[in-house]
Amino acid sequence: MADNEVVFTYETLYELFRREKNKEELQKIDDKFYQEALSYLKEKQDLYDETLKKDDLFSVNERESLHTQINNIRKLLKDFYDKRERKIINMAINAVKINKNVIDTSTLLPLEKELYERIIDVLEQSRKEILLNVLMLR
Repeated sequence: MADNEVVFTYETLYELFRREKNKEELQKIDDKFYQEALSYLKEKQDLYDETLKKDDLFSVNERESLHTQINNIRKLLKDFYDKRERKIINMAINAVKINKNVIDTSTLLPLEKELYERIIDVLEQSRKEILLNVLMLR
């Protein structure tokens, strides 16, 4: 791990979620965010799976704790993704209404950029088929 990398923890995930939730604009995140989240979740799952092999009291308590942690991580990741997705949809709507060249897409991850562009394509096609036809009296 490089010196400037931040260790992925529940606290760092929560801080990213809090920033995303409290700011109107899409926040910049590391390009490897979802890979790091997956690794973190797999690591927790592996620890949980190890506790299944043991029946002592410590392992049972550890298993319960890890189960709760995994569920909390999943919920937070889903909430984080939902918040970003909503912002991306709103960015695409604004891009179609105004001019997509004025929308700052620098905070989008590559897969998010793909989603953004597909949403724009659907919205533009819909505008042509519905709105423009009505406005042109067709």
